[in-house]
Amino acid sequence: DDFLQRYARMQDTIKREPRDALTMALAMPDWREGPFDPRLSALMEVAQGTVKKSPEICRSALWEMRKLVGSDQPQPQITDLLLQAADLYHQMGDTDNAKTTLKQAARSIDQHYKKDSDLGDPNKAFKGNWPSTQLWGRCLHLSTRIAPELQEPIMADIPDPEIQTFLKVMIANALLGAEHPGKIIVTEAHNDGKRHNFMMR
Repeated sequence: DDFLQRYARMQDTIKREPRDALTMALAMPDWREGPFDPRLSALMEVAQGTVKKSPEICRSALWEMRKLVGSDQPQPQITDLLLQAADLYHQMGDTDNAKTTLKQAARSIDQHYKKDSDLGDPNKAFKGNWPSTQLWGRCLHLSTRIAPELQEPIMADIPDPEIQTFLKVMIANALLGAEHPGKIIVTEAHNDGKRHNFMMR
């Protein structure tokens, strides 16, 4: 498959020629249909692979990725990419962009919550595993490291008191030193009877 070969070539190029890898990532198709978007995923791979050795390439990859991500109807995976981007900015000591990206991610979670709590077709899974709950959790967890002053406004914007309580316990544990799990599972179960589990890292 030509696309998979191109993707593998790009991954090989990141360490040797980061600038070429960025060009290859930008040339990936932009599908935006299912959970996997080749161009967004490729840009994130380049950013993660260059954060230490070529911060300027990492910044360019993150900038291109943020331009591609609209705030209209985002997928949980896209919000997850924004949270990863905020973390990479933080690793580079770029607090301004880390905060801006964290706020962008927090805003996009409202769309997931609307879907989870839709009265006509609510998510019937345990509320603690809803995509919106887990993404807010990651967002709050990151803010403890990036910008503690953002925690209260993010928490105050969560419209569901049960989710707020669940997350307050989670954050209290985080402040006591409990690590956020490396991978989280989120669950969607709507009226169509299908159950979707997503793994996010």
